[in-house]
Amino acid sequence: MQLMRLQRISCAVVAALIMLAGSVTLGSRAAADPATGCKQSPDPNAAITDPSWPLTQYDLPDKVWPFTTGNGITVAVLDSGVDRSYPELAKNLLPGMDMVTGQPQGNVDCTGHGTGVASVIAAQRGDGIGTYGIAPGTKILPVRTSETLQADQSGAPEPSGARVAGGINYAVSQGAQVILVSTPTLENSPELEASVAQAIGAGVVVVSAVGDQHPDKLRPNEATPPKFTPYPAAYDGVIGVGAVNADGTRLKTSQIGSYVDVVAPGADVIAGGIIGQNSYSDTSVASAFVAGTAALMLAEPGNRYAAMSGAEKSKAVADTIIGTASPMISKNTNAGYGAGIVDPYRTVTETMAQTSPQALPAHVGPPYNAAAVAAEARAQRSATNSAIIGWASVLVVALAGIGIFVWKRSRRTGWRSGRADTTELTRPEAAPEFVSGEALFAPPPEL
Repeated sequence: MQLMRLQRISCAVVAALIMLAGSVTLGSRAAADPATGCKQSPDPNAAITDPSWPLTQYDLPDKVWPFTTGNGITVAVLDSGVDRSYPELAKNLLPGMDMVTGQPQGNVDCTGHGTGVASVIAAQRGDGIGTYGIAPGTKILPVRTSETLQADQSGAPEPSGARVAGGINYAVSQGAQVILVSTPTLENSPELEASVAQAIGAGVVVVSAVGDQHPDKLRPNEATPPKFTPYPAAYDGVIGVGAVNADGTRLKTSQIGSYVDVVAPGADVIAGGIIGQNSYSDTSVASAFVAGTAALMLAEPGNRYAAMSGAEKSKAVADTIIGTASPMISKNTNAGYGAGIVDPYRTVTETMAQTSPQALPAHVGPPYNAAAVAAEARAQRSATNSAIIGWASVLVVALAGIGIFVWKRSRRTGWRSGRADTTELTRPEAAPEFVSGEALFAPPPEL
């Protein structure tokens, strides 16, 4: 316990230093809109009443929520911030942190993306709204790490590794049990790797999107180029999440690599936006389903993770999510799908084995017995001979019967071929009687 306190204190110190660095550079930035905190006020989204297809497939109210709704768990969302005016998140949203400006408020979203990701996790059911979060009992800790989204496949490391590292340290210091990096970085920095290792060592489950930089020109199932390697998804212990369409096929932009552990719904997903709702297609929204699933697992009453701590706890949650994923039905075992599609119901209802697979004992056959082998061979030869004799006897009896029949019939026919009697079967016709014409046409005699 003392070690965890020291870890949290060190995380808070690092986060404060990064905040200070951000505030120093703040003066060179363009002035923000005082009403929204954004350089340009985002356009509001309209309300969408249609249900989101992943919620229809998962059937959470009937299958999962009777066990857990994620109550008491805090999920940190490292993205573009979360809009505090979004109604369905109002009661679940904490103040958070803005790592871009160094200001203690992560509940401002200038793009709507982070709001959509957070709503997949914790949005409440609202009147006239077709979408809701998979773990509505959780709290969202918004950590703004990104100003823009990577949409041009330029390879720019936005957000920076240092900014993501600071966001992870801040989330740990605030007691988040799950950290979601829904906008990963392409920058592999030592401080980011260290922050991830520290979070996992503190028992925090770290989930990361694998990115949406997969080029169209690549052959099917070809790995995404190394320059697009996503971090922290590529680090050990982090659950890397790819995206699939409603038919289970990989979203074409979802990256392919060994860093993909599982996939989740990530195409045309209806989620929160600025005031209203929006439709998202990326690995970020897919990773939110996995982070929400982790929250459901940790909040389930009587779960086995409560007695765990440190890296053991993080690994147990990750292993369960990966181990209960529904495998993809495909001949190709490529790295675009990982273990399969995450299944919240299976994660909270199935029990994983507590031990590693055990090797089967070597098969030891009975000792060689020459006398027994010889006796078995004699028995087989005897059985074969008996069968031959039996069939031969049947054949002899059949041939004898046929011979007797032929002999008797030949005696009846006088040893001649053909019919045995000479009965006349036809009778010759009598010659026609000649009748003269006079007789034929003469009138009949008078009676």
